[in-house]
Amino acid sequence: MRKSLAITGSILALAGCGSVKAITPAPSAPAPTTAPAPTTAPHTSFTPAPPASPATVGTSFQVKGESLSGPTATYDVTLDQVLQDAALAPYNDLANPGDHAAGAEFTIAGKAGQSQDDADVDAIVVGSDGQDYQATASELAAGTNFNYGTFNVGPGDHVSGWVSFELPHGVKIVKVQWVPSMDVIPATWNVSS
Repeated sequence: MRKSLAITGSILALAGCGSVKAITPAPSAPAPTTAPAPTTAPHTSFTPAPPASPATVGTSFQVKGESLSGPTATYDVTLDQVLQDAALAPYNDLANPGDHAAGAEFTIAGKAGQSQDDADVDAIVVGSDGQDYQATASELAAGTNFNYGTFNVGPGDHVSGWVSFELPHGVKIVKVQWVPSMDVIPATWNVSS
């Protein structure tokens, strides 16, 4: 079963980037937001929303916002699967030989406007040790990393890709987060062991 939640925020556009205005979970449709019109760049602010039921693998979030180069752009991001122990693609290495690779597969679906962003920047995992882990540049044998992390979708476009993470020995992914701007509350998926 696929669930939908809304994230109201901005995305990076083809000719520039905007800043996220708000992230608000909603059961079926994006919550309306009111924000002042941008002058030279959108003002960054956020409104915490009441917590929704925990999102799980397969749940979609909607990312919506203004870009500096045009109209509102909207895309859905879905966490398709998580590999706790992922094999690296040929010619890829980990920074620490004692660590292991893990991966998260996402599907990005364009809804309105032209959306461009970097999944390697937006995706973060929380380990079983309580630490946050940023994406690595390593490619996984499971599939491609979009276009070196970058995705670009318009209405009706879909693209899937893997984001890789380097975790210490014995640490598993317990949460995956999508943060289109560092100033907002992330979309979060709980991962079962």
